[in-house]
Amino acid sequence: MRISQVRTTIVTVPFTRPEVWGRGTRLCTTNLILELETDEGLVGLGECNGGVDAATKVQEFSRYLVGFDPLDLIERLRQRLLRAIDPAPGPFASIEMALLDLLGQATNQPLYKLLGGAVHRQVPFMYYLLRDSLEVMAKEAAGAVKAGFGTVYIKAGIEIEEDLAVIKAVREAIGPQCKLRIDPNENWTVGTAARLFRHLERYDLELVEDPVPRHDLAGWCRLRASSSIPIAAQECAYTMSQMLTVIEKGAADIILIDPMRNGGLTGMRWAAALAEAAGLPVYMHSGGTVGVATSAAVHALSTIPNNLLASQTYYQFMGGEVTKEQVNCFQDGCLSPSERPGLGVTLDPGKVAQFHEIYERGELVDGSFRRDDLSQEVAEENIYYPRF
Repeated sequence: MRISQVRTTIVTVPFTRPEVWGRGTRLCTTNLILELETDEGLVGLGECNGGVDAATKVQEFSRYLVGFDPLDLIERLRQRLLRAIDPAPGPFASIEMALLDLLGQATNQPLYKLLGGAVHRQVPFMYYLLRDSLEVMAKEAAGAVKAGFGTVYIKAGIEIEEDLAVIKAVREAIGPQCKLRIDPNENWTVGTAARLFRHLERYDLELVEDPVPRHDLAGWCRLRASSSIPIAAQECAYTMSQMLTVIEKGAADIILIDPMRNGGLTGMRWAAALAEAAGLPVYMHSGGTVGVATSAAVHALSTIPNNLLASQTYYQFMGGEVTKEQVNCFQDGCLSPSERPGLGVTLDPGKVAQFHEIYERGELVDGSFRRDDLSQEVAEENIYYPRF
């Protein structure tokens, strides 16, 4: 079997409501959909966040794909794409995903079995509660609990008094049994975070993700020592070496993993293994994915022993899907890996074309915008000022 064709399609999927966070507002996700076709008629699917840059990188590496055995490529490509001067973990993740899909189809086995077998038959996901009025958020949060979700996640780091009011209203709406986590996206200084943590302890938070700037690991350590609220590290733990530093310094209680940042599903499992060796649990970060990457993630997460917390999903407000299969069929807030060969999903050509057309029109741009001017993209470095 040899790869005969590499096809990339960029899709923009609008959100049903804007995603408001501490650095602006996001209206959509733009992702690359990859198809690797073989001379035997099999098609492996991959996905990563990103538009033209991701597509260019994948096409650049197509010369290492076409004509080669897809079952004998992953580690050699890992060296080329991730050990390069300009590493490309996202594009590599899409390629590895498609190659693993082909492996599953060629052996007629679901991917999770090829990754060692499931230790979790049900993979928990959180309910991502978008910022809105207190009344709307409270009602939606209560609905999430009724739907079976055991964890609710909200953005913080926007305005302190507003943050506290939102956290109070949501906790009252979901009751004491449902877990509640917040993500300030590094928007608090260490002093402010320490002060706020004393107020937040009454709300029994499951964790706080990325409370303070990623570069201040000494501040992370001081904050962790001053509070009983667990701290989860994502922005300061992209790479294995960064994770190792976080672990060595004792800066976090939980590590986030992400195939787009760790370098594929295998890289994500290696990152989880590093955290497991340190006795730390993990859960998955997502920048917004559709059915291809979501299905792949569920396969991989089901095989990770220390995947003990609910992972991130954008499905609560994703405005569409590109696969024929419904991968977002949550049961008590959980998803299960498909039993079909490979990833277990196939593309819906009509839906792919629909969301590709949205991308081509350029009416929605995946990025952070000032909330008072959604037409103006704001560079991250111009809006990142921790709040004191």
